[in-house]
Amino acid sequence: MKKHVKTLLLAIGLLCNVFCVTYVRAADDYYVVAYVTSWSQGLPDPSRMTHINYAFGHVGKDFQSVTIDNTSRLQQIVALKKRNPELNVLLSIGGWGSGGFSEMARDEKLRLAFCTSVRQTYDRYDLDGIDIDWEFPGSTAGGLIGASSADKGNYTLLMRDLRTALGKDLLLTMASNYETSAYNFRDFIQYMDFVNVMCYNMASPPNHHAALYKANGPVSKGYYSCQMAMNAHLSAGVPTTKLVMGMPLYGHELNRGEQSYQRVKDLLATGNYTEDWDDRGKVPWLKKSDGTFYMDFDNERSIEYKCRYIMAQHFKGGMYWDYHSDDRQGTLRNTVYRLLLKQDTGNKKVLLDGEEMTCTAYQRYQTDADMKQGQCYSIMTQGHDAQLEADWDFFCQQEDGTLRFLAIDGHYRILADLDMNYISVETIDTKGEPAKLATNGSGAVWVIGNEGIGKPSYQAAGHSWSADEGAMCMSPVEERTHQLTLQVGKHLDANNVGFKFFHQKGWGGEFHGSGENRITSVSALFGIGNGTNGHDNGNVFLKPGAALEEGAIYRFTLRFTFGISSVTLRVEDVTTGLPILVDEQKADLPWYRLDGTAISTPTPTGRGIFVRGGRKVLK
Repeated sequence: MKKHVKTLLLAIGLLCNVFCVTYVRAADDYYVVAYVTSWSQGLPDPSRMTHINYAFGHVGKDFQSVTIDNTSRLQQIVALKKRNPELNVLLSIGGWGSGGFSEMARDEKLRLAFCTSVRQTYDRYDLDGIDIDWEFPGSTAGGLIGASSADKGNYTLLMRDLRTALGKDLLLTMASNYETSAYNFRDFIQYMDFVNVMCYNMASPPNHHAALYKANGPVSKGYYSCQMAMNAHLSAGVPTTKLVMGMPLYGHELNRGEQSYQRVKDLLATGNYTEDWDDRGKVPWLKKSDGTFYMDFDNERSIEYKCRYIMAQHFKGGMYWDYHSDDRQGTLRNTVYRLLLKQDTGNKKVLLDGEEMTCTAYQRYQTDADMKQGQCYSIMTQGHDAQLEADWDFFCQQEDGTLRFLAIDGHYRILADLDMNYISVETIDTKGEPAKLATNGSGAVWVIGNEGIGKPSYQAAGHSWSADEGAMCMSPVEERTHQLTLQVGKHLDANNVGFKFFHQKGWGGEFHGSGENRITSVSALFGIGNGTNGHDNGNVFLKPGAALEEGAIYRFTLRFTFGISSVTLRVEDVTTGLPILVDEQKADLPWYRLDGTAISTPTPTGRGIFVRGGRKVLK
């Protein structure tokens, strides 16, 4: 990096001091649902969960009765309620390859008889409810079971009739596929107590089958992710208060299929495999000595990430398959217990001016505050030794270690990520929701892009067109003026430029290079796509012939003078304070190199960036 760039980074206070973050207990009471199988050995610790789903019962061959695998074991599981009177035990009916649902549900007489049998099963075994694990309506499960195009509608009828048979006080739950096309949730969710979403088996090796986020990481490029699955259910009409997120206590070993977490421990003990971490998907994996993929799995760290995600989204709780797929010490299920039931997240704290910030996810803390431009704030951590870097569009570090706020007075969400050692800021409205851009240009502008853009670095962020985790809020440094400052090689990949400006955090209200909400670039380096020449409408791209210097710092500014129907993107080189404009000057002004040396007019072959008339010009 050039000397003047290093000097500038220090001058504007990129790096914060070691801020010297206890967890604020959430008000939520979470469910922990453990699937316990009929074929496993030993009894679970009933203090470690709120619900046990016993696997499995089945639809009888007559399509109207209930059969149960290993009834003596079910009775042992039910007896655990003597040790924990708050425990709920449900019979899970179904499972992969368990048929009879389609035939039963399509015939009203059979369906009602089955519901009566379910109620009789409840009474016989002193159950607390029934879990339906039909995998899946409309699917033959690889030829194992019957299916019909009418299954989707008949599933609704089955839930309705089961609720009638069980009454309002007994539990009725379901195991849902990670994607929602098999169900009409809006038609039957009123009958359900909660939905267990199976956020696993969502991809195949060498991709992780249960990555929290779908991203461009080593094993997080799979078909689906936990975040996508839960968002799909929300969009399908399942309320947050009825969503339970599933987590696997097993992994997939190459050519050997599903294996327990204990198998992971045993493989590591041989010394022939190495554990690696996909920081974008927030999941681990095993690799062979040649560095190639061998096994996906979840460990204590990834399970904690998922539990923190459940807490941050205020879901009803977490579920796991299955209790006995853990290691011999119960590491993973005990992590779920610690996070969701005890809500014990360790001894770390983050304080803004002495006030504790709330722990909302693994290593993430936040607080909402009214901030004033020019005022200095202290952000201190406890139990965390690494330095925190603050977003330089919102904060400037002072000599005494405090942070001077650069944005205008307003409501903001301050977020501290101890995993990435970074402090970011989002503009919020009076309801505490991420602010949207108003028609006069006030509010917030959000930047969403590919994996080549992100803070604290594009590598650490690991987001590709993510409208949630990947959305960066521009800093409103003046009324109706928003800025975003990026360093090439850190926040911006010089070889992978692609991002857009949006009116909100999430898809919608994007600016375009043509048509409504038009954005025009006067930068010689960065253009705005209009839907032609391979550039998506509104997408920022690097102009042909332009090149970005490693370490260079560029500030992108949108100033709304006449509302948001049309706005100009200006890009300034922070190292010199000069804008980089297309050479449209007609006056006979002298030319200078960047070091200040006067030169004659650059020859047509002398390409580069020069200074003319107090402006940087690309030739």
